[in-house]
Amino acid sequence: MRAIGMAVAALLLGATGAHGYPGKGDVSETFVYSGPDRVGVDVLDLKGGKALLRIRGVEGVFSGKVLEHKKEFTNDKNPYYVTSYRGQGWRTLQRGQRWGRYSWTLYVPGVRDGISVSLDEKKGKALNVDEVLSQHAQQAKSGALDAIAKFNRKEEERSNNQTLAEAVKEVQAKCGGAPAASIDWGKIKDEDMKGFSIGSFCSGPLEAMASLCGSSPAAASAVRAALKSVVCIWKGKAGMKEPKLAIAGGKGTWTVAGDSGNTADHAKAAIQAAGSVGKTVMMGKTDVCIGAGKTILVAPHDAAQFPGVSYGKEGGEYTHVPTHRYLGAGWFFDPFHGNPSYNSDMRGYDLRVFANVDVNAEKKSCTLSCGGKKTALKLADSATKLKLLGAAKIKERAFQREPRVLAQDAKGVYYYVDAAWGKDEDFRLFVGRKGAIKAQKVKDATPDSDGFTINTAAGSFQVERYGAKWTGKGKPESLKVLPVWSNAKLVFVDLGIYKLKGIGTPCDE
Repeated sequence: MRAIGMAVAALLLGATGAHGYPGKGDVSETFVYSGPDRVGVDVLDLKGGKALLRIRGVEGVFSGKVLEHKKEFTNDKNPYYVTSYRGQGWRTLQRGQRWGRYSWTLYVPGVRDGISVSLDEKKGKALNVDEVLSQHAQQAKSGALDAIAKFNRKEEERSNNQTLAEAVKEVQAKCGGAPAASIDWGKIKDEDMKGFSIGSFCSGPLEAMASLCGSSPAAASAVRAALKSVVCIWKGKAGMKEPKLAIAGGKGTWTVAGDSGNTADHAKAAIQAAGSVGKTVMMGKTDVCIGAGKTILVAPHDAAQFPGVSYGKEGGEYTHVPTHRYLGAGWFFDPFHGNPSYNSDMRGYDLRVFANVDVNAEKKSCTLSCGGKKTALKLADSATKLKLLGAAKIKERAFQREPRVLAQDAKGVYYYVDAAWGKDEDFRLFVGRKGAIKAQKVKDATPDSDGFTINTAAGSFQVERYGAKWTGKGKPESLKVLPVWSNAKLVFVDLGIYKLKGIGTPCDE
């Protein structure tokens, strides 16, 4: 909605009819803008910075109306036209500029997105100015324009209730049922109704329900049971940046304000915390792949526990493999079963030292790729999946070290740092050549925004934004930093640090 300041609305309301209706002598320029499907805007620029706009080819209250506007300009001198709608300013037509080109956009109530229009010189020359002026005068005398311009509380309540009702319909479609939803209008001020779409703010819990129900029929059932009714309490223009959904006995109270952000996310968290909703929803979003003596679970990144891949045998215990937020949930680090044909730089990761489980829901299949070897698996159906997940016991894998830094001095000596996986703690430093690298006794490790410093009995290893250095008994020595992920095979196999044949992934077995 292109709503703007109240001063413009008051100016326009005061001008209508106060000095008579505009005549042909008041017109300074005329323009016609055309869009898709016979959409058009006839513009009469008037003296004194005002204008008349006739909107054609759209549905809603602006259709066919000749509305008085004020013509204004942005800081970069792009013109726009503002009228009064329901007691507040509405930016109807505006020009934008990108890459040196101008474009015009039409905004009308009831149409979610702007409509692209362009100057139509042919229609502009044929525009009947007298007809536009006459229509404006007739509509003004009949009160039709005042009805559009003035604030009408009952109409505002009806419109916002309709917005809420549309959200309820969406829940009904996605969840197979919907809660009774209402807005407590008693303490909501007119000024707040002019400046905010109350219905949209109050729809947060409904948007959350529709999103959660999509994971599985079981999730939809759990969501319906958790929230059977919801009342929206409006707290004013500001004062509640984090909205709150309180649920008790299936009844919800949604408290929200004009400065509330991420409304659907906050509501979603509250609904998932109710009963078994969170667990059921995540079970619905998790894929289960079975075959070749393996059972692999692939959970979404937003799973509260064990996101990404876990593996084991059907009916047994599963081992969780740490995931990487910016890769798909099926990707996992495995330097022993990497694939040299994979992308060397995918969102900062070298996929050549990763393996993955690819889920194809359409074909109801999975593919486990370990290096060049591919294993076909079957995607479990909903009933089998829920049975397995309901009984699943998952543990973290034994190997929980994450490579952090690999550096080398001019003599070929390596300096390698690892830490607890996903945490800035338990740093370790290894120094030496291939096959003879040794752990150093760490006195302390201090991470900061630019890197970290590790102090040992033999010296200090420091990683900064643009490099690394080692300070022993002599002067500080600059080191060459090597990309640690791209050199994962060197770290895990050649240097002999871990002495492992696998780090605990589905590819080990």
